[in-house]
Amino acid sequence: MKVCIVGASGKLGTYMVQHALDRGYKGVGVCREQSVGKLDGFEGLITEFPGATNDRAVIEKAVVGCDGVLTVLVPWGVHGHSSGTAQDPWIAEALATLHDTVTYEVPGLVEAT
Repeated sequence: MKVCIVGASGKLGTYMVQHALDRGYKGVGVCREQSVGKLDGFEGLITEFPGATNDRAVIEKAVVGCDGVLTVLVPWGVHGHSSGTAQDPWIAEALATLHDTVTYEVPGLVEAT
């Protein structure tokens, strides 16, 4: 199975990438271009999609073939660590669409309702 993690370069994102890999999942990580270096420890283990997390084209490419999507963005910022992209109204629209089209129960990883 394959899971896409939007916000993969953050503290929670890197934890979730490792969590998925430890359980045998293939990983896809979406993060800002300037944060790609934070994923160096996963080189060769995940597919990286650098770009703004509110860029429709980036997200559409990243989720192709994924069985689940985890979004781990900091919407309001913590100590200046958020780019603010999670505040974009498109994110809420995209998540609502994904809720109707993507299976959220990824066995052994997470279960969401």
